[in-house]
Amino acid sequence: MIKRFLSLEWKQFTRASYFQKGIAIKILLFFAAIYFGGAAIFLGIGMFFILRKAVPEIDPMITMNNFLIYWFLFDLIIRFFMQQLPVMNIKPLMTIPIKRETVIHYLLGKTTLSFFNFLPLFIFLPFSIVLLAEGYPVINVLCWFVSVMVLTLTINFINFLINKNNTFFYIIVSVLALFIGLEIYKIFKVSEPIGFAFNTLYNHPYLVIIPIVLTLTLYKINFNAIKKGFYLDGTISKKAEKVNNMDLSWMNRFGSIAIFLKNDVRLILRNARPKQVLMMSFLFLFYGLIFYTQEAYQKMPAFLAFASMFVTGGFLMTFGQLVPSWDSEYYKLLMSQNIPYKKYLESKWY
Repeated sequence: MIKRFLSLEWKQFTRASYFQKGIAIKILLFFAAIYFGGAAIFLGIGMFFILRKAVPEIDPMITMNNFLIYWFLFDLIIRFFMQQLPVMNIKPLMTIPIKRETVIHYLLGKTTLSFFNFLPLFIFLPFSIVLLAEGYPVINVLCWFVSVMVLTLTINFINFLINKNNTFFYIIVSVLALFIGLEIYKIFKVSEPIGFAFNTLYNHPYLVIIPIVLTLTLYKINFNAIKKGFYLDGTISKKAEKVNNMDLSWMNRFGSIAIFLKNDVRLILRNARPKQVLMMSFLFLFYGLIFYTQEAYQKMPAFLAFASMFVTGGFLMTFGQLVPSWDSEYYKLLMSQNIPYKKYLESKWY
């Protein structure tokens, strides 16, 4: 049956109107994957020596374990924005005798084939090989590597659960910012107790069962969550939502472009994707801290000006590039109204 699903998806891809465009995009993504995969391999090979040189008084393995939590949190944030969850046109499958469990297993299985699940493989596999070459215990290294890869799948299934919930995302970003702040200002080293847990996984190989059980548990939770709503009447029924009418009369002072500004504000407040973009724009405000706080860049005004473009133009680069697609649904309506198109473009400058 899984083979049948793959055949159906291949036919859908090759027979679609965007087939040629899709091929070009996938070729570009393939080369991008090769580039980032190669960079990850070199990073994994050199990571052991970088850590040993940066913190010579601490075992590189301990240092790696101390900061693994930041890798997983950052991985989850990147997945939230960039990982495309696999979708299928499942409505036709609901009317034919195919077990729901088979379809759901296929959907969840596709999530494990994401590039984000293979990227840690390119980093931690070379790192593990270097550890073995340096004389670290084989069983310990292998079980640690398996634990890291299994935890990567755990992050994958967590992202599947929270992908449509902005509240969880804000919590994760807040936790990551809190951890980094505590580390930078030396209030409390969060990496030490969490690193102790990962070091315990390394020192006691049999504890690899814990990440495996955790991943299987999250798989089961995802499975039950999808199965709960996997009914034909649930997919065809429309969900009624209550929309609160916001008082945006204060924007009337902008004149003829006020109507466009109000639409943009409603778009941001009522939809998940614009809210995510707004959050990314806010994070761009802290981009300058990477450069402005480093003495090496103080005598490089051109480089600081380049960084300032990202700080001040973060919202424009993230939100602005998506405006045409978001507004395209009512372009025909705008063309039928007595509204100069120039006014619409001017509203985007605000």
